[in-house]
Amino acid sequence: MSRQSGKLILFGSLLVGLIFATLVYGQSSGSGESTTTGWRHHLEYQNVRSIAFDPNGNSVYVHLHEPVINVWAVLVNHWPELLTGVLVLETLLLIAFFIRIGRRPQLRDRPYCRRCNYDLSSHVECIDDGKRGRFDVTKDTKCSECGIDLNCELLRRGKSARRRLALIGPVWLVTSLGLVAMFGLGVPRQGAVSRHAFWPSTGLVEIVEARKIGFLGPWIKNADHVIEVDLERGLTIRTVLMRQSLVYSDISISRDGQWLFLSGPKPNEMTRYGISDGQVKSSVMLPGMTMGFHDEPSIIAFAPDDSMAYVQWLDYEHDTCGVSAWDLENDQCEVMVKTPAYLVATGSRNAPISRSFLVDTSRDTPQFFSKPHFLEAYRTDTFIVQRHEFGNDDCLEYQPLPNPDSRSTAVLTPDGRFLVVAANRGTKLLLIDVLNQETHEFSPFRSIGRVSMENFSMSEDGTLLVGGFHKYVHLIDFHAQKTIKSLPLPPGLAAPHFWISPDNRWLGAVCLKTGRNMKGGFDHELVLWDLQSILPAKGESSLDNDVDRSLDSDAPAGAGTDSTEHD
Repeated sequence: MSRQSGKLILFGSLLVGLIFATLVYGQSSGSGESTTTGWRHHLEYQNVRSIAFDPNGNSVYVHLHEPVINVWAVLVNHWPELLTGVLVLETLLLIAFFIRIGRRPQLRDRPYCRRCNYDLSSHVECIDDGKRGRFDVTKDTKCSECGIDLNCELLRRGKSARRRLALIGPVWLVTSLGLVAMFGLGVPRQGAVSRHAFWPSTGLVEIVEARKIGFLGPWIKNADHVIEVDLERGLTIRTVLMRQSLVYSDISISRDGQWLFLSGPKPNEMTRYGISDGQVKSSVMLPGMTMGFHDEPSIIAFAPDDSMAYVQWLDYEHDTCGVSAWDLENDQCEVMVKTPAYLVATGSRNAPISRSFLVDTSRDTPQFFSKPHFLEAYRTDTFIVQRHEFGNDDCLEYQPLPNPDSRSTAVLTPDGRFLVVAANRGTKLLLIDVLNQETHEFSPFRSIGRVSMENFSMSEDGTLLVGGFHKYVHLIDFHAQKTIKSLPLPPGLAAPHFWISPDNRWLGAVCLKTGRNMKGGFDHELVLWDLQSILPAKGESSLDNDVDRSLDSDAPAGAGTDSTEHD
């Protein structure tokens, strides 16, 4: 083996190894498993908006705002320059064809040397085969002009000048007429045509940012991107969908794992996608804009049999908000709840602020609850909880005391009896019984040095409550009303919003980047915990004992004993 061949093999091996390492390690920016901090995967995807666990428990779907360049929109915007450039190239090519025809003339169906274009009629016999004729070349026949062996070189059949221009001529003519027609009609550079197709490119974004290509910079825009991530490895499996719109509401997954729901592209539209192919299955138009803050999904619940999806909305025109039931079999929507929205004075008119809705699907007839938005609770210094019934415009209102924190989110227990909110700056929890107009207060913490809770999530079986806000995540045994463990967030992250997998094994938190980690604006990253390795084993955990305190007692629930120090 020569030295040159060895260098080529070595270089090829290094290149293949680099590509393999990029594919394996480049799929996830996560920091992997950490034994000292507790989290399993810290996935540093940019602009994470929300997640939804696969009901089968194998993966998690992540909704990102991905910077892309829509190549179609760029081409449409620069159509005058592009078509003019194409026409110039075609004109040069047409001129080159004319010159070639003039220098190498041919007569139709005569044999010509492919190299020098010499007429070989005297060297080659044309045999009539009933079609255009077949050229018969005798052995050792050579071209008289260039000396090439005609037995080794295929002959060229002569064509007329018109036939030799049959391809480039019509193309040049169509391009010229099309350019003149588009200029004459005044076709805009932007508009409906630019939105007709979506050709996203993330690689082009990297090139533009690396080489600082100025004219393409304004075309970098965030798009909705949903990916599937393997929970065990923390690696991206595939892209489920990518679309041109940009929404901030949470994604939702049906109970059977077949459908993915995302609001948009229109403001009052809710769209259903197939999980397997990412294609649009159906969509419905709602009475108002699909509402979904970062901690509240547009779809607040599914019916137990997956036949209905309950979607909350805000009607800016009529200053109302409510919930509609989307019949997934017939793609029909019916308004279940409608209530006045809170109005905030902004400029020329009052802007409506929606309430946040929850639904109890454990009964034959769904029961709806709502809590005030932060602006309403903060400005009015109240926290009025409402209970709504389908077909009844009146609602049952209750003001719990002590007053819950205005920023607190709320979760509904699986039996639909209690709303769980935070009070006393996130150091206590309130169980609000709207039907009986009662409030039970308890604090699951021994000390409040590290305690601050605003955002909550509860497991489907109602045993585990997860809360947090600043730099810690608190795992709470809801039945025993005590903290199981408090977990620190990765450095530079805060304000987590939580999701618990249906099998109670995985906990996901979308966290805000703070301080020096921020690149401008509000960026979020994803952290995943394997609760199976964090929670005590079965028989040792308070989740598996019978320490459930009675919430029916007239006395308020007392503080439990924290199993984790907060020094």
